[in-house]
Amino acid sequence: MAVRSPVPIPEQHRSFVDNTCKKIEAFMSSEDEILELEPCNSFLRKLIFQTVKQRFPSGLYMESKCTPKKDFYIAVTKANSDKLQEMETAKKNFEVEELDDAIGFTKIIKMISRAGKPVIGHNMLLDVLHIIHKFCSPLPRDYEDFKAVTRCVFPRLIDTKLMASTFPFKEKIDRTMLSDLLKILEQEPFSIPDVEVATGFKGYSTVTEQLHEAGYDAYITGLCFIGMAQYLATLSESDSDKTLEAFQWSLLEPFINKLYLMKVQDIPYLNLAGEDLKPNRDHVFHVKFPKDWKTSDLMQLFGPFGHVFVSWVDETSAFVALTRKGQAALVMRTLTQSDIYHVQAYKQYALSNKKPNPYAALLQDGGRRGVKRLLSESDKLTKRIRRSSSEGETASRPIIDTIPEEDEPEEEESLSDDSSSSSSNSEKRISMNEYGKAKRCVDDDDDHDDDDDTGDEKIENRNFNPKIKGREKLFDEPTDWT
Repeated sequence: MAVRSPVPIPEQHRSFVDNTCKKIEAFMSSEDEILELEPCNSFLRKLIFQTVKQRFPSGLYMESKCTPKKDFYIAVTKANSDKLQEMETAKKNFEVEELDDAIGFTKIIKMISRAGKPVIGHNMLLDVLHIIHKFCSPLPRDYEDFKAVTRCVFPRLIDTKLMASTFPFKEKIDRTMLSDLLKILEQEPFSIPDVEVATGFKGYSTVTEQLHEAGYDAYITGLCFIGMAQYLATLSESDSDKTLEAFQWSLLEPFINKLYLMKVQDIPYLNLAGEDLKPNRDHVFHVKFPKDWKTSDLMQLFGPFGHVFVSWVDETSAFVALTRKGQAALVMRTLTQSDIYHVQAYKQYALSNKKPNPYAALLQDGGRRGVKRLLSESDKLTKRIRRSSSEGETASRPIIDTIPEEDEPEEEESLSDDSSSSSSNSEKRISMNEYGKAKRCVDDDDDHDDDDDTGDEKIENRNFNPKIKGREKLFDEPTDWT
């Protein structure tokens, strides 16, 4: 390892360093054992440390200390070789203790992780995120990387809220909030065994609620898990003793590494152990539009197809989901593309946004042909961008005038350029032929809505298959996850 050369002493600090060395020289010839120098900044302390070591190579021990007012200074102590070694060892031990204290709860997380025991939580996704970020590593930006890191830290996670929300519990549990869940599990057909507190420890009791205290919430989460686990044991096909002692962990496999998702109606859980559920998205569209559009503009544009849910991506794009899923086919037939907005089916959007290998063209064609084709595509794109720039951008919002009557001829989509009739914040007007066309198509298809709307897809649950009498799947009918 290369030895760092001493830091040159700036001229403006030379007198300060020399005066300090004179104080230390006088201290060495005195009977005092400790000398506390005046507080100074870190750079001056560095200069003092290196200069004193050069001028007084032995017999002194120096260390930085802090006053109650957070001012740092150097304490100089007389010490022979034995005392010097003793003080160095004590300093290292103190630093190790400080480091150990700073690590803190991380040691507990590591012990839990190495043990490989199931970790039980209630609606625990946010808890898992914080634990990994605070005690293990920064959260990965990539979703699949996050799932891999989580499985590495916690090989087996079980979410009691997900358990209570799925078969066989959902038919008997109508409220899954932690405090309500405990009260339900204390009644038939469930039961919660008595919990004995270890000698010397003060435990919790459900008689006196202490909700939202971390320890108490963890305690009743454990009770809820025991109650549901014992109920699963009573439903097992096994003829063995139907008690918690005879409980087989295999009955919990459908729930392991699946975390409950809030406010996501058709994806009930995040699957850490494999692929997530992929519900049908045929009723979802990706829309691009001018920056000044608002949610009301999107709802107006899709108005003929019934109520919609809008989820913004950024200031110029959003996802729009139809409540009346049967109208999805009409959207692409009637909302023709314009230079104001662009509507794209979700499936097409997902395919077009897959990030390809940037060198795929070269690898496919190989050598010069690949490079030539790549440059040709780049030239085309450059020309297209220049042409768009020269034409200028038109930022506008839709203004619906009137819906064309059946016998009224449809006009071509047009932009009003009459600046004399517009205000300083003039808005380009677009013909809403799409709206009228869509409205008529929807009216014609109203008779078919009932058939389409009742055909919501059932959630696939290939991973959920516990050996419980009478049922083969946890989800065998559409589930309301709200």
